[in-house]
Amino acid sequence: MPTRAKRSGAALLCALALAGCGLAEERAESQQADSKAAPVPKNDKREAGTKTLLAKAGDADCLLLIWEKQQNPDRDFDRRFDAATGGAISCATGTTASEFERAIADIRKAALSRDRKAMMEQVRLPLLYIDADGNRRELADASALDVLFNTVFDSEVLDALAEIDLQEMSVTAGQGGDFHLGSVWLAVEQEAGPPRIVTINHQALAEAMQLAAAEAAASPAASPATRATGG
Repeated sequence: MPTRAKRSGAALLCALALAGCGLAEERAESQQADSKAAPVPKNDKREAGTKTLLAKAGDADCLLLIWEKQQNPDRDFDRRFDAATGGAISCATGTTASEFERAIADIRKAALSRDRKAMMEQVRLPLLYIDADGNRRELADASALDVLFNTVFDSEVLDALAEIDLQEMSVTAGQGGDFHLGSVWLAVEQEAGPPRIVTINHQALAEAMQLAAAEAAASPAASPATRATGG
């Protein structure tokens, strides 16, 4: 009956919403417990560069300082897309939105084509690999990455990389930009340079996929009550 369908549908929505909240809370607790573990490999040069950039910028514009080190900056694009979750891309990462956009395009292309060589070119070593259980391992050289490539860049990771989008990126000062709740991190080696993949986190990706599934199931379009009532 429609009334019963509405009630059961509402109950399902509540359950799914609670499940989504539970995943978010678990992630927050996990982040607090692991607060001392950096999400990307330690890089004193990058972190110092970010601090220096922020110190120089003061009340000025980080973009202006970065553009001085680039030959042909895309000023319009950089200005339009500098804002991100967590702050300004330029101030937080030491490079520009257009540099990220170019890197993202190359990563997506490599992921879609399953091009191993092209994907390895988008990695900056050491690469921090976090498995599904949260175990951390730094792959220091190309040979180590080559041995574990299919494990690190499995089909789920490649599918996620094929969908990364600049406008969905979050930034953390001195660390870089991340996607899919920290599943993938991109960072620069030096100020104004191109970002590369520095972290692949399978544990975070699994959490992101669970949360996305819960949110999709809880959306009105997927609700049994909506379908039953035709609303």
